[in-house]
Amino acid sequence: MLLLLIVFIFLAFLTIIYLKLIRPQKQLHDIFVAQDVPSEPFVPIFGQLFDIIRATKQNRGMEYFNELAKKHHYYFLLGLGPLTRFIIVECELLADVLSRSKVEYYEKTSFVINILKPLIGVHNLIVSKHAEYERARRMLNPAFHSINLQSTDSIRPDIQSNILTFSNIALSAFVKVLDELPFWGKHILDDATKTLNEFVDQSVIDRRNGKSSSLCSGQDLLDLLLSADDDQGEPFSDEQIRDEAVTFVLAGHDTTTCREEVGRILPNETIPTYEHLSDLQVIEAVLHETIRLYPAAPVYARQYIKEHTISNSNDTL
Repeated sequence: MLLLLIVFIFLAFLTIIYLKLIRPQKQLHDIFVAQDVPSEPFVPIFGQLFDIIRATKQNRGMEYFNELAKKHHYYFLLGLGPLTRFIIVECELLADVLSRSKVEYYEKTSFVINILKPLIGVHNLIVSKHAEYERARRMLNPAFHSINLQSTDSIRPDIQSNILTFSNIALSAFVKVLDELPFWGKHILDDATKTLNEFVDQSVIDRRNGKSSSLCSGQDLLDLLLSADDDQGEPFSDEQIRDEAVTFVLAGHDTTTCREEVGRILPNETIPTYEHLSDLQVIEAVLHETIRLYPAAPVYARQYIKEHTISNSNDTL
């Protein structure tokens, strides 16, 4: 009798897995394939997860996805664990999805938000949605006006003279922790995130109380976050300031150089200023291409909330 009960429970469990995870994703996969959408093989439950993990451990995660892009061209289906996902790699199609004019059709996925939330919170440009995102974007735009960027010239030489910056160390350490952290060691990440948030919170309090000041000739990012307000005159909350500050620190870590042009425009270790930027055309091109090939956030996830047709010069989907 006990054996029959165990068998019944096991079969019931398999039935639930099939009905909830396998069948809906297989139906979705078949619908796309019937419309001639290229696809990796459908593998129930696991999809291409093991291939992705293997490539990541070999430090060739981006190369793996580049190979898929060469194989399938503009778009394809991929199994991310039990979930079938439609991957787009062509810029015109991506622009049709990510355009600010298309926000009524797509939104950021809860899956990605839940992954990033423990580290950067939810009140920042990366994970905020709809009205909150638009409000934050309007409030942050002045921080990147040319006059404010010029004011950072006074601290750039000190930053540039140190190859190992805080953001490089923090990002490298965090990625290493994520790669090596066992599933039962989540408290380690939580403790580190708590320490980071407490540090940023204290920095905000100190700046509010006049215990610290900008090292720039003008306002720095923290000053601008504290002084920004929206169309109704409402400022960022302390939680929003913290989340935005942490996000900018972790996102702004990429660096590259171009020796010949640096030697010509900045001979004899000339300290660069804002006025030199327009002359560093090769470096600008290298930076743009580097960020295009190796972006800080190489994957964006969106879920559609309203039917929408996307297209480029070759395809309409």
